[in-house]
Amino acid sequence: MECAFLTPESGTFGEFGQTLEVQGEIWELSGQPEDLDLVLSSDLDGELGSAHVNPDGSFTWACQDLSTGTHRIQLLATHPSGSSCEQELLYSVGTPPVAEITHPIEDSILDAVDLVLRGTARDAEDGPELLEAVWILDGEIELGWMNPDSYGELDLSIAAPEPGLHSLTLRVVDPMGLYAESEVRVLVDGAPSSPVVGINPELATAAAGLEALILEEGVDPEGEKVLYSYKWFVDGQDSGLRSETVPANRLLRDQLWEVQVTPTDGARIGETASATTTIGNAVPTLDMATLGPEPASREQSLSCTPGLATDADSDALFFAYSWKVDGVSITRNGEVLDPQDFAKGQTVECLVQPDDGRTLGLAVTSNAVVIQNAVPVISGVLLGTSTVYADSELTCSASATDADTEDTLTWSYDWSVDGVSLGLDQDTLSGSFTKGQSVGCTATVSDGTDSNSMASSAVVVSNTAPSAPVASVNSSATEGEDLLCSLDTASTDIDGDALSYSVQWFKNGRSYGGSTLSVSLSGDSIAASNTVAGDLFSCQIQVSDGTDTAWSASVNVTVAP
Repeated sequence: MECAFLTPESGTFGEFGQTLEVQGEIWELSGQPEDLDLVLSSDLDGELGSAHVNPDGSFTWACQDLSTGTHRIQLLATHPSGSSCEQELLYSVGTPPVAEITHPIEDSILDAVDLVLRGTARDAEDGPELLEAVWILDGEIELGWMNPDSYGELDLSIAAPEPGLHSLTLRVVDPMGLYAESEVRVLVDGAPSSPVVGINPELATAAAGLEALILEEGVDPEGEKVLYSYKWFVDGQDSGLRSETVPANRLLRDQLWEVQVTPTDGARIGETASATTTIGNAVPTLDMATLGPEPASREQSLSCTPGLATDADSDALFFAYSWKVDGVSITRNGEVLDPQDFAKGQTVECLVQPDDGRTLGLAVTSNAVVIQNAVPVISGVLLGTSTVYADSELTCSASATDADTEDTLTWSYDWSVDGVSLGLDQDTLSGSFTKGQSVGCTATVSDGTDSNSMASSAVVVSNTAPSAPVASVNSSATEGEDLLCSLDTASTDIDGDALSYSVQWFKNGRSYGGSTLSVSLSGDSIAASNTVAGDLFSCQIQVSDGTDTAWSASVNVTVAP
């Protein structure tokens, strides 16, 4: 419920005995107007009576018995529902002085600093020097009494009230006690308090930008929202940046950055707060590490390869390596791990840290590599001879190595003739071979998990020379008697080749070039006409299989007289 005086205006006056007619209005009533209890009273004369409220909320009240003086007439309206309202009217019986506040004006917004109050006082009956004035804050706090100067002007310097909405009243009193008031409402606008600021991150580097943090908000006395402005300095010089953040590309190691934060409520600027940070070394980063080869075995070393490494300070980067085998760290450094440091079935990882010469970055773990079985390696397969005959015995000799030294190696063999496997798993093979056949051996070694095979160089079965024949000559030969070189034992040929024989004669240690006769073999006889007592004749029989030859032993005879 609300109420108001409509007439007269507050501060008006009338003569003694003059009827004062008051009109007013009540609205936003939660009940019927006729149920209202409306009472008027004066601070000089006490209760003045009651008034009737019309159905539309208006009321009229009249009085002519007010005493001389300035009355503060109060209206109090109450309703059975419990709602009520109050209103006040200043009215003088007699001629009051005039009060006017010239500074500050109505609805001024004032700084929360020392304030000068100015006003004027005048009276139609008395000079200014007979008047008294008092300044009142918020309707009850007297700030000081004074007398106007000869021009009726009033000045008073006061400390600014607490920030907020205030009323300032100038009351001027004449010698008769009549008074007048002038009132203005002002807003004392205090600046917001200084915030507590910081810089994020706490350990700043060129790897990330800077951000100004409001750790504790500035507080505006009037409860208005506090806004902030930012100003960044680098090494004592204005950087030109005015936002909450500094991009990373503006930062360099060892720079000193300062942010100055100034609060404002939109009208008043508060005290600036600041924070500083020194740009430290940026920790280098590595995106990945790769361990290879994969699959891997003990046949070769493992190599750890760093991925993309970056450093916000553009430092030259190095790498520190460490190793784990089956999850356990081992005392090895460097990007290569030798086979003696791991075994079949173990899992190997490498860890890489980028190093800018000042700080090691976070370690990056590579892919895990499980060490596979190493396939044994055959170094060579030999048949033990370069010439093979039909009745030769061949031995397949092979050697191998295994990087998994704990493995036991076993061998198997496969013989082939003219490229066709014989299905024989043995390291030796005996004839019978056939001249011209190609014989080879494939050796296979196994470590129980994997195997490897290698074939020997194939050898071709060579021709076997026939056996030597046995010859004889008639040992009782005399001069004038024929000499006969006889084939006593024929030759044999393991290859089954056809054999041919020829006879060669020698006389007295020289090849015999004379005529011969053929009895069983070509040229196997010397005619009697060519035999002379004392001559020494020798004969040999040669056999040939078409490829190789063999000779019988030489048999001798001396021609008797």
